[in-house]
Amino acid sequence: MYLFNLAWKSLKHRKAALQLFPGVPLQMIVLGLIFIVLTAFIFGLFAYFAGVFSGRLLEKPRVQEGANIGAAVIFMCLGLKLLTTSP
Repeated sequence: MYLFNLAWKSLKHRKAALQLFPGVPLQMIVLGLIFIVLTAFIFGLFAYFAGVFSGRLLEKPRVQEGANIGAAVIFMCLGLKLLTTSP
């Protein structure tokens, strides 16, 4: 019952705020849509360039060898950390 009363009071305050600032919900919707579009665009660019550069880098054997060595070092460090920590 307490949560219902709290939600009801909050609803009253929201109605009062909407009467004071009637354009705010529309602004929030527009800004949210702009954020979604820009985020999709930016991450789309990241994905595109990652695909372009990964194709070029994976053709070179030296890059693959370096990536394998880097992965081995990371796994060794994680294993040592796991070995030295107590549960």
